[in-house]
Amino acid sequence: MSIRLRQPGHTYSLPEPDEIWAERRRQQVAAESSSTSQEPQKIVPKVLLSVPCSQPGTSNPQNPSKAESTENSTLTQDTALVFKQLRIRQESIDGHNSDDASVSKISAPNEPDYDLMDTLQTGAATSRNDSHDIREHEIKYASIISRAILDKSGSRHLPQYGYFGDLNGGTSRASRLFVNTNNPFSAIICGVQGSGKSHTTSCLLENALIPSRLLGRLQEPLSALVFSYGDYGSGGAGFTVSEAAFLASRSRDPGLQDHPAVKKITVLTSPTNPEIRDIYNRLENVTAIPFKLKLHALDAGTMNTLMAFDESNTVPLYMAQVQKIIRDLAIERKFSYFEFKRRLKLCLFNPTQKNMLGLRLGLLESFLDLEDIYPPATFEPGEITIMDLSCPFVDTNTACILFNLGLKQYIQSSSAGKMIVLDEAHKYMQNLPGAKQLTDHLKTIIRQQRHSGARVIVSTQEPLLLSDIIALASITVMHRFSSPEWFAVLKRHIPMIVVGNKDDGLARGHMNDKGDEGNDSDGLGAKEHMPLSKNYDHDYNHTHDDILLRQKIERLRTGEALVYAAGAVLDVLEDGELVKGTGRLLEVNIRKRVTADGGRSILSVD
Repeated sequence: MSIRLRQPGHTYSLPEPDEIWAERRRQQVAAESSSTSQEPQKIVPKVLLSVPCSQPGTSNPQNPSKAESTENSTLTQDTALVFKQLRIRQESIDGHNSDDASVSKISAPNEPDYDLMDTLQTGAATSRNDSHDIREHEIKYASIISRAILDKSGSRHLPQYGYFGDLNGGTSRASRLFVNTNNPFSAIICGVQGSGKSHTTSCLLENALIPSRLLGRLQEPLSALVFSYGDYGSGGAGFTVSEAAFLASRSRDPGLQDHPAVKKITVLTSPTNPEIRDIYNRLENVTAIPFKLKLHALDAGTMNTLMAFDESNTVPLYMAQVQKIIRDLAIERKFSYFEFKRRLKLCLFNPTQKNMLGLRLGLLESFLDLEDIYPPATFEPGEITIMDLSCPFVDTNTACILFNLGLKQYIQSSSAGKMIVLDEAHKYMQNLPGAKQLTDHLKTIIRQQRHSGARVIVSTQEPLLLSDIIALASITVMHRFSSPEWFAVLKRHIPMIVVGNKDDGLARGHMNDKGDEGNDSDGLGAKEHMPLSKNYDHDYNHTHDDILLRQKIERLRTGEALVYAAGAVLDVLEDGELVKGTGRLLEVNIRKRVTADGGRSILSVD
């Protein structure tokens, strides 16, 4: 009898009933004719597929019943396998032709489950047709927001923010810009002396540390760590304290004398410079103490930093022995400064090497709390800690090394919201091994600022050595300068062009002061509107635009700045699209301080 199968993919693949009956009858007759076999035969339909059977002539001629039994046994096993294969094949076919979730659940174990796969979709993919969630996310994590955004979003997405300045020289409420202090950010502030760098830095600190209805909303004040260093020679002649120290003093402005200030400032100074502590202690709500490292906080990495090992340079032979001792103690996992000194005494150094090592260890021990009598630094919310290591005995490289150690302690502290400020960074962020280590540490913090809750602010007169930080900064504030080198460095990292785009809310007058639709009150001037769609000659256009922008920067008055913040959210258009700060420089007037201004220029006649 020929075996007939239906084509694959049909709903049923079973033979006709008469075919099954004929096959059963044939096997029954074969079983009755076998008189020697006592084992009952299994009746299995041989009609599903052409399964391999014993070929004619291969059975045992001496025992035909055994051959027939072997054939039936083989048939039973092969038929069971065929049933299993057909069932899997049919379920696979049905699973691909149906969208029903129940079909997918009974498919083969190695087949993908597209229903479970849906649970891995991101919110952006599931809300592709509704951009409301995306807009809320961009507003929540914006670095700078406008008054229009605050009016439309409220405190639900922006629980903390501080008044930063006014856009385009406006004086109305609609022109105000606010810094989102709830979200970690990084800012670099550059400009010549007297252009307003320290003033802008102090305004950012006020927004983050002083709860005030005059500034905005601040539910959870941050803590702040400020680095400061300068020349301290000839008994401190010409030395000026960090301007951040005046944040604890009330403003001299008659209208702001009752405004609150930072409640406490602690200044950590070099132990070898008691005079600078006397200067700081004269200020209101400021306490100056020596900067001391606890012995239990010392480890191999800290000692390597303190001994100023630079992997890029060749280490002197005697310092290589010192490094080996530190490495051995690290392997033994029981670093002790006293054990370190004991092993140093066993080394055979010549007199010159002993003197050099003694000078280095002497400076190191001046920063160690060997008797454990100094309280550790506490970085409390609403308070500032200033590390001012200006000292005749502390060079720039050593200051950066100690700054790096202080930064490590601050990041590891339990303070939730952190703000790191490099005041007058050009005085110590130079081409030195210690400065390079500090820069690398800062870059790591900026890249991971969301995880550490850190905000980084760098104020400098020399951005050339901080190009890596400029590339990572979320806010760039440019005060007045005229250096072509500065301009070239900034241009490599941010779009140095002031754009007046008639399609966004700014150009339509949504945020200008006068409210005249389409006017030039955005502070750019009619000649400086350069639409992106217009095609100029490439070389001429860039040269001409650069000249115009450099002239604009040189004409900035004290307190005025061009600000680039790609993450800024400035307005919402009628179709729901956000107006962001990408591709544009914003002209901003920085607000007044609410605390004392310690950086005012000294004039012959006031």
